[in-house]
Amino acid sequence: MGYQFAHLSTFSRKGNTLAGTGVAGICGEAARLDGHAPHVENPQPPNILYGMNPADIPAELDRAINARKKDLNGKGTKTTRIRKDTHCLEGIVMSWPGYTRQGPDGQPGLESTPERERYEAWRSDTIAWAMQNAMQRGLRVMSIVEHLDEAHPHIHVLSIPSDDPRMDAKQSHPGYAAKFKAEQSGATAKEVNKAYKDAMRDWQTQYETDISVLHGLNRLGPQKRRLTRAAWKAEQEEAKRIAERLKIAEATELEAQRRLAIANRDITLAKKEKAEATANKAATALALQAANNKFHEQAAKMAGVEAWCNGHLVGPGPDEPDGQKTLILAVEDAERGPLIERLTPAWEWLHEWTTQQNARIKQIIEERAAKAIPPAIAEAVKKAMQNIEHAARLAMDLAPYADKAIKAKAAELQAALVRAKKKDIIR
Repeated sequence: MGYQFAHLSTFSRKGNTLAGTGVAGICGEAARLDGHAPHVENPQPPNILYGMNPADIPAELDRAINARKKDLNGKGTKTTRIRKDTHCLEGIVMSWPGYTRQGPDGQPGLESTPERERYEAWRSDTIAWAMQNAMQRGLRVMSIVEHLDEAHPHIHVLSIPSDDPRMDAKQSHPGYAAKFKAEQSGATAKEVNKAYKDAMRDWQTQYETDISVLHGLNRLGPQKRRLTRAAWKAEQEEAKRIAERLKIAEATELEAQRRLAIANRDITLAKKEKAEATANKAATALALQAANNKFHEQAAKMAGVEAWCNGHLVGPGPDEPDGQKTLILAVEDAERGPLIERLTPAWEWLHEWTTQQNARIKQIIEERAAKAIPPAIAEAVKKAMQNIEHAARLAMDLAPYADKAIKAKAAELQAALVRAKKKDIIR
């Protein structure tokens, strides 16, 4: 493959002292404006990968500076001017070591599908890294463009300060920021220079660690370390193998994350199904309860009962087994009158029925009084009469409020009548 190339510089509107290139010149070169790219044999328009056309940056920068001047007014600063020689633009060039077209040594260019895929992967990761790095250093990325009209494809990242009130890009430059800090601490000129170089070396190392290693690029070229060509080639092959292993590891991690996501999804679905099952069970119980209530309502209506309330019977005491029982109602006093009025038809029906049955039993007994009745049968008849009389006594209190108790007594009475018929007492 090759080695990384990343170069960072700052520019003023007036033009840099050494290179003489200012904001207009660097933006014109990035935009491939006429006369700004003499080093390119056949200039082509750049591919804008993010933000605006570089040709528009100088005007946008002037607007930002004018707005910042207004902010500086009245803030107690020494001056409200932002000088023409203030470095207010940062430019980064990052280059791919492969060729745009087939290289002189036969190395394939971007017309080769594998080479283009490797380049595009590097380009995507590099753009993301540059944008995040600029934001961390207090810069706003204005434009990212791609040039494919030179030997090696490369990108330009152009940014302006977003945090510094004086629009000084050097405050965000890793090397200058370290230099200023060293100067403020009273360091010697040699120590200041070393702080600058160390900071820039750290910035290059960060780019190597985050991007270059993943794409099989070395930090330094062969001449920097005085390697033989054979050693350089061997190192390149090793870097390529490391990059491939990193990609495999990354793919493995992604697969693990995918499987973890699937497992979490299955767990979520299982919890949801369990919750739905619990809800369905509760809904079923409510439906059964509603159906049961409906059944009782219909049964009550068949007996002429339109409503009922809960209550309990007290008495009679042990000394008076046949005494009158009292129904204690579980309703407010104000509700008793209307409730009894609604339930009166049911009570009248039960009272009439029990009275008729009682009269019939007495009539049968009187008609057969002359016949000899076995003691067991006589006891059954007596029991039946007692049940009927007891039901009649309770009808007044029990019918309106204790639907189940009424039916139980009626069933008991009916059973007694059936037993009497079997004994041939009642026809």
